[in-house]
Amino acid sequence: MRHLRGISVPVPVPVPVSVSVSVFIFGFVWLALTCFASSAQAQEQKVLKVGVQLPLTGQRAGVGEIIKNGIEMAIMDLNREGGVDGALLQAVYEDDQDTRSGAVE
Repeated sequence: MRHLRGISVPVPVPVPVSVSVSVFIFGFVWLALTCFASSAQAQEQKVLKVGVQLPLTGQRAGVGEIIKNGIEMAIMDLNREGGVDGALLQAVYEDDQDTRSGAVE
């Protein structure tokens, strides 16, 4: 809290997006653009499904939701520009429950 002329006023502190989330989103977009690009020309609209494993429940569920939102925004941008070699991207999410055993399943 800051004290302004004798009055305590709560000042909101912006929460910075962690570097790991930004790196993950950049890596996902790069991976989608380079590894999943099809060399064949599409006559019909193809859908390219990409699996994403995140902690959507558990202690780090908030981080998982932030990453999921970033992925969704990146996919929307890519699909708006025509997708990857004409194929639309679609993420398929799997919850790892923020546990090792959940990640293995």
